[in-house]
Amino acid sequence: MFAPSQDAALAGSLANTAGAGSATNVALQLFGPDGNVLNIGDTSSNVKLINGENTIPLSVDYIATGAATPGNVSSTATFQMVYS
Repeated sequence: MFAPSQDAALAGSLANTAGAGSATNVALQLFGPDGNVLNIGDTSSNVKLINGENTIPLSVDYIATGAATPGNVSSTATFQMVYS
């Protein structure tokens, strides 16, 4: 589960928090380990762990929420990991 800033135009996506000089009308959409959209506050699919090093495959796409303008894009997400 994660709790970053949500984009006002696209519910469940990450807001661009780059500040001055940032791109406009751009959101960031996270995808979970199963390749499905991972909205803010949602729990991702389970990942089977193995002995040793593990990788949790997450990805992000830029999403235009209107007529996008060029500039910096930045966002932060805090993840909570639950081991069971």
